[in-house]
Amino acid sequence: MKPKRNESLKLTTALRRAGISTDIALGNVKVAKQFQSAEKCGARFALVVGEEYPELKLKILASRLEESGHADRAVDWLTDRLQQPDGPLLA
Repeated sequence: MKPKRNESLKLTTALRRAGISTDIALGNVKVAKQFQSAEKCGARFALVVGEEYPELKLKILASRLEESGHADRAVDWLTDRLQQPDGPLLA
């Protein structure tokens, strides 16, 4: 599996420029550890850049659900998604 480091860095830069708080693993860290780290720091989502790039996976950490989207729309997609609740609203 070939890492998509350059694509991840470009995406991170674009998200940060749009004002979206973003973190990226700098070392060779297993995906499970990256998810654990994201949960510990209170992240709502994990954006997965994998072999399917430019197709991305957005993991909603609270519910473990996933959504798919395209890298070209990542900033708009995440901006919209951040304004939505992560799960059902209770009355």
